[in-house]
Amino acid sequence: MTYANYGSVPSQQRRWTEPETAGFGHADPYGGNGGGYGGGGGGTDWIDPGPEQHDRVAAEIRNLVVDRLSQMNAQHALNAWEHRRKTPIGPHALAFFYLEQVDAGNPPRYVTPAAARLFLDGEDVSFLPELLYKMVGIGRRRLARGDDFDPLTSMARKQDEMSSRAQYVGVGVSSLETATLSWVEIQQNAFGPLDIPGRGMAVLTDGTRLVLERGDRSHGPTHVRSSHQLDLVPGIPSRRWTWLRDAVEPNSAEYWLQELHQTVLEGQRRMEEKVRHRRR
Repeated sequence: MTYANYGSVPSQQRRWTEPETAGFGHADPYGGNGGGYGGGGGGTDWIDPGPEQHDRVAAEIRNLVVDRLSQMNAQHALNAWEHRRKTPIGPHALAFFYLEQVDAGNPPRYVTPAAARLFLDGEDVSFLPELLYKMVGIGRRRLARGDDFDPLTSMARKQDEMSSRAQYVGVGVSSLETATLSWVEIQQNAFGPLDIPGRGMAVLTDGTRLVLERGDRSHGPTHVRSSHQLDLVPGIPSRRWTWLRDAVEPNSAEYWLQELHQTVLEGQRRMEEKVRHRRR
């Protein structure tokens, strides 16, 4: 089972319609081709960008997001283990990634501060696609009412230190479930936080899709897949990773993560528009 299918909606068990839009126009950002990578055919027409198309800064930013998501997923596992008796933490968490330049040298240096949202464990947050679907509905309803939608104030409960210059670059999710084991089963088999594996997904503003799978102590290092180049120098791997060529399944967790990303982008666009209007 691929991660694109992991967490997808069972055809008989759970059904829902699109979140309420109430006039909020939401166009398919990928033109109906399953995520914009390789048509809808799972990568059969994949074209590896040549050196002339390579952007070292973009590759560096993608790697920063991978590192931050991996750190957040490991911390998620630790928090869930430590709080499993008193205030159990759910197996899924949101991550919003931002970009800030901290050194304007040549090359410039960047950091990727993040904001996060954990959830208390419960039936209402246990199914990842449905959880993301609900978050999309919250964002779209705010926009439909004409309210601001900024995940830093509307969704996140904790954030890294960042200045007002930090720019949104993507959204991710941290999960403590695997394709074969539920959160309940993982907790039953774990003796400590190092026995809890994890998964992560992210969608970035340049169209990059990232998937990482973090093994527990007996299953080795994190496996990273990316739809876009992660090597800082083409042909010279800067980390172990493989191409992500899976099509995005309708109503899967990744599908709703992309919808949430587009909703955040619309919120950012409207806030920037308000700022420009006030300056006139």
